[in-house]
Amino acid sequence: MSRQKTIPVGDELNWKYSLDDLDLFKDLSHLVHMSVHKVREAMQGCEAFFFVLQSEHRQYCEIVREGNFTIPEDSSFVTYLALMNELIETTDSSIRKFFRDEEILSFLFQQEMKIHFFLPIVYRFRLLGFLALALPARENTELTSEEKQFLGILKDTLRVNLYAALLIDKRLSELLTLNEVTKTIEKYETYDDMLPHIVEIVEQVIGFDRGVYYEYNEFLKRLTPVSMKGIDNPKPLRLGESLSGFVFEKRKPVIIPNLVDHVFFSEINKETFLGASVISIPFLSTQKGFGVLTIARDKRSQEFSVDHLYLMKILASVLVDVLENKMLYNRLEKSYFDTISALCSALEAKDTYTKGHSERVMNYSIGIANELELSPEKVREIKYAAILHDIGKIAISETIIQKPGRLSDEERKQMESHPDIGAAILSPIDFLHKPSEFVKYHHEKADGSGYYHKKAGDYPWEATVINLADSFDALTSNRSYRIASQTTEALDMLKESIGKQFDKKVFDAFLRFLKKNGQIPKEYK
Repeated sequence: MSRQKTIPVGDELNWKYSLDDLDLFKDLSHLVHMSVHKVREAMQGCEAFFFVLQSEHRQYCEIVREGNFTIPEDSSFVTYLALMNELIETTDSSIRKFFRDEEILSFLFQQEMKIHFFLPIVYRFRLLGFLALALPARENTELTSEEKQFLGILKDTLRVNLYAALLIDKRLSELLTLNEVTKTIEKYETYDDMLPHIVEIVEQVIGFDRGVYYEYNEFLKRLTPVSMKGIDNPKPLRLGESLSGFVFEKRKPVIIPNLVDHVFFSEINKETFLGASVISIPFLSTQKGFGVLTIARDKRSQEFSVDHLYLMKILASVLVDVLENKMLYNRLEKSYFDTISALCSALEAKDTYTKGHSERVMNYSIGIANELELSPEKVREIKYAAILHDIGKIAISETIIQKPGRLSDEERKQMESHPDIGAAILSPIDFLHKPSEFVKYHHEKADGSGYYHKKAGDYPWEATVINLADSFDALTSNRSYRIASQTTEALDMLKESIGKQFDKKVFDAFLRFLKKNGQIPKEYK
């Protein structure tokens, strides 16, 4: 006689309500919405609110309604749910005291949501989230045996799935944050620009109380602090000295949950600013050791975890690549600039009166550009255009360039061709294409009386910056045909050309630059 096989009640309910579908979640939000739907489907007249842990904000947030309701992670109510770890009825006297003691809980769960039950989801002794269940449409708020069994199975299913969903959500958030960091990094044009902001960049990804980035000096074999947070005047370290020096020398990152309890590192540590929990990571490429970053948290309740170390490794790898690329770019740019400077020096050798003219025009132009608060890229374009503004004179006869008297019409025509020649020389070079336009029009005037008779708006405004710097240096330098004017005398003459040759905004920026550098009195107007 055969015996009929009985399907366990749990498996039957799991099949009935398709709880296996919860294993197919796409992300945290999808899992939460599916869970709420399953509750409504299995428990007629039940309204469900799903609160999920947001570690970075240290709170539990009601997901479905996009965070309108939150509970702090350090709430005693949260501790109670984690310890009980079972279906809890709000009529239970042990939980009602939380509503009396914490006004927000009373308002939220009794007045606003009218909650009857809480279902904690605990994994590895941590409350990952909880379901708050309301039964507004039911006269009898008692749960049936099947509903209790359903909630038990749902709880077991969510225990692992919610942990996985939170982990996925965290990783996605980290990737998005890293993406934002790469956008931040882009604003630093050079290696030297970026270096003082290393700690600031890292803080966008991982929170900490104090941190310092040491740059490694290969010649001195020393680590020098160049970027920091919450630290006053940290001292340089020798290779192998203290925690940071040890980590850089051994070329391996270290995470220390509690520095005081660590026998080795607490003994060798000389960085007294370090807190309870520490991460230190070397910045290394295949060819070079750039430095070491050490960050610390003060509270033991906020110890760094392996997740933080994992994220730091990714971020350090990104930053090392960027630093290395910027260093190589800086070297390449310096090589270009040195070549250009040599070319300009060779050009100025044709006329002893113009020695150093291009470099002075460049410095004035950079000063104006910075006072106008232009982007680093725009400042760079103006810088190259300024030092190369006269490059076209390389094709002009020395006789014309050095002629002490008035030029003939034909000679003047040749001289006035130098901006066009300069632009033709520079425009085929990719990184000098924009600067070539500024070079071409650096003798234009706002009123249309310049070389090409273009009016303001018909030529790049950046050319005005070079025009002003060029005119000022010409007036304040000796020439074969006249003696140099005094600084304020030259400015008085140039002031009369505002609106005709120059824009007032550019002229005012030039005055600010000259005052800051002590070249004119601060009271000059």
